Amino acid sequence: MSPVLFVFAHQDDELAYLGLMRRMVREGRDVRVVWVTDGAFTTSAEARREESLKTMRMLGIEEERLLFLGYPDGRSIHFSLPIIERLSELIEEIDPAEIYTLAFEGGHPDHDLVHFAAVIAAGRREPRIPIFETSLYNSFMTHAVRFNRLVPAEAETRHSPLSWEDALFKLRAAFNYKSQMRGPSIFNLLCVGRRRPGRGEPYREVPPRDYLQPPHEGKLFYEKFYLWRKLCVSFADFRDTVERFIRNGGNRKTTCGA
Repeated sequence: MSPVLFVFAHQDDELAYLGLMRRMVREGRDVRVVWVTDGAFTTSAEARREESLKTMRMLGIEEERLLFLGYPDGRSIHFSLPIIERLSELIEEIDPAEIYTLAFEGGHPDHDLVHFAAVIAAGRREPRIPIFETSLYNSFMTHAVRFNRLVPAEAETRHSPLSWEDALFKLRAAFNYKSQMRGPSIFNLLCVGRRRPGRGEPYREVPPRDYLQPPHEGKLFYEKFYLWRKLCVSFADFRDTVERFIRNGGNRKTTCGA
């Protein structure tokens, strides 16, 4: 059975897919996981790595199937081209049947950059590898923040079944991430255990997008949240990254899936 690849920005992003990952492991799927940044914006990279390793051990995923690329947390946008190339190499090596990553939603600049890099890397394969996205947090149609709710797009939202046992597992795993009990993370951690089993974890195949346009109207969450403002990144910086990619021969519009 071909591997399944999960691509995350930070060591705790996996919480959004944890029920799906657990089900795949139980089905005998070969689950591979890569984290692009070192997670060291507010604490040490070693602490962040150990937090994710603890959760992966709970899932039963061997450490040799995990990879930490170590790009600077909060500054991945400055390493966009190397990240795209590294993910392209990994996808070529692993040859996954499916890829799961974060949504392009304006929640955190690292989330959006990793999404873009994963989409571009997956799109280089023929036939194209199906790639899916899930939400962590965004500011679509609100002055505050929404958790685990995708920004509307022309793509069907699916839900991975989540039993009460799965929800309890996610809640227990959430408390592995002690370094992240601040800012939006604490609220996201508290939300992961309350997904109704009848609904489950939302995800969808990545729709075609023009990445020179923001994911939604209005100010993005990372442009207004006090902690992320310290990163000094705006959507204009993300647009510059996409334009640089286009100048290097890339396409600003992508279509994913087979």
